[in-house]
Amino acid sequence: MINKSKKSIALKYDAKTDAAPYVVVKACNELSDIMLKIAREKGIPEYKDEDLAEALYVLPEGQQISPDFYKAVAEVIAYCYSIKGMD
Repeated sequence: MINKSKKSIALKYDAKTDAAPYVVVKACNELSDIMLKIAREKGIPEYKDEDLAEALYVLPEGQQISPDFYKAVAEVIAYCYSIKGMD
């Protein structure tokens, strides 16, 4: 999860099947709060980066991120892997 105060974006990436990470769901305001609550209950790591959240929020759900964001999102994925104890 990437959270920007009242904007949240959930990304998914499977290196075996996906060419790039993509937006699964996004929400703002009250729906963002609900999305974050559900993610926390399910143990999904949260990464706060306001600028990245703002930039990715314009993408439609199901859209792969553009190469411009690969480095920034790779940092998010690395962080999530470290929190989850994955290599």
